[in-house]
Amino acid sequence: MTLETTLFFRKGWILLNKLLLYGLCATMLLVGASGAGAALIDLTPGRGTVITHNQAKFMEFTEAMQTGVSSGTGVIEPFLTIQKNTLERGFNSDAFPVLNATRPAWNRSIQISDLVTSPDLPTYYEFLLDINEPAGKKSLITQHALQVYVVPNSIGGAIATYTALQKSGTKIWDLDSNNEDSQVLYDYNLWKGSGQNIDAAFMLPTLLFSGYSLNDYVYLYTQFGTLNHLGFPSQAGFEEYALRERGAPVPEPATMLLLGCGLIGLAGFGRKKLIK
Repeated sequence: MTLETTLFFRKGWILLNKLLLYGLCATMLLVGASGAGAALIDLTPGRGTVITHNQAKFMEFTEAMQTGVSSGTGVIEPFLTIQKNTLERGFNSDAFPVLNATRPAWNRSIQISDLVTSPDLPTYYEFLLDINEPAGKKSLITQHALQVYVVPNSIGGAIATYTALQKSGTKIWDLDSNNEDSQVLYDYNLWKGSGQNIDAAFMLPTLLFSGYSLNDYVYLYTQFGTLNHLGFPSQAGFEEYALRERGAPVPEPATMLLLGCGLIGLAGFGRKKLIK
């Protein structure tokens, strides 16, 4: 089979699966199962796709956005890491384990003071997402839930159950703000390769955090996979949320090499002047 034929069948498979997902969403809307305002936030068309939903922005990364951002557990430092076949869910906490959270080193509490604004949208706080799914025709994954809570500093960052989180925190943002079943669709093939790139960014207006203390805790709860026979399953590696590091990005190796050559050249030029 030629490369062109393989790519043709792959694109056809993905299109068929997306049409099925759109059809299921439409059916749910017609029967009233998902409530008013349900949306399918489709980030699969390509790099740079941006969709606004409930004040938040979902953005598939571009090549230019990768500058100064590396991915892969141990390179980035995730605050939320979950993994389970079919359906996975969890929230960041110093308590462990929490639902399908894995690896305690990469599940931790964060505070408002830890949040970093997007370099592209400085009035938005940025949460980076690295997905790890099979390549090829199994590359799609659905996100069914995404909620952000602010919890008073006095309660702390070690909440152990979802019920306790709902009782203790103030939910400042919800993917399903009107009790609908909105979903986000991602394609691992856009940035395939473990540890290679950040896949997408989820951004919230900084104004949503106004009125809270910088020491208050931020909890992010999410679900990925197949839920009630709807969506594309989680079936491979970790899904991880992380924050961008503060400060200037580290130059790439090629940049460092050019800089080093330049410094050597300047040193040689200076020595020649001294010899004269």
